Amino acid sequence: MKCILFLLAINFSSAQINIFDCARSGTVEEIELLYHSNPKVIDSLDSRGSSPLTLAAYHNNIGVVNFLIEKVETINGNSSEGSPLMGAVVKGHTEVVSILINAGANPNLTDANGTTALHYAVMFKNHIITALLIEADADINIKNNVDQSPLDFAKMHNDEKLNQILYNLK
Repeated sequence: MKCILFLLAINFSSAQINIFDCARSGTVEEIELLYHSNPKVIDSLDSRGSSPLTLAAYHNNIGVVNFLIEKVETINGNSSEGSPLMGAVVKGHTEVVSILINAGANPNLTDANGTTALHYAVMFKNHIITALLIEADADINIKNNVDQSPLDFAKMHNDEKLNQILYNLK
């Protein structure tokens, strides 16, 4: 088995596949090979400051998300572009949001704009993800860099269901 892994790792490295491409669209087996050849690679950051977990969450690569959650130093890795949870929320990947929340992702981290995952869920009128974040103790009152909270966004949208989710749980 080790011989097979070694040969696959050699083929893998010669194909120039990197951890970030693998996080976006690779398989669990490919991520495992990269991890076994260098365990620290899963905590590296790309040129934009995004981790492999953030990229996997953003691209809805569920198998890789599950693998990385168990191996990364922290699932709350945050960059100016946001956390893994924010990436999944922005793209509306409900299953990945649930996986990250169940693994202990912090819903109250902010990106460079002071925006939280809940801001994004409300901004994109995603009722299901908004409810998941509220259940995970997302703070409805955190203000972003332009002094707006998720509640402020909900008022602007005048979306009855969003307002019900946010105001009934306030």
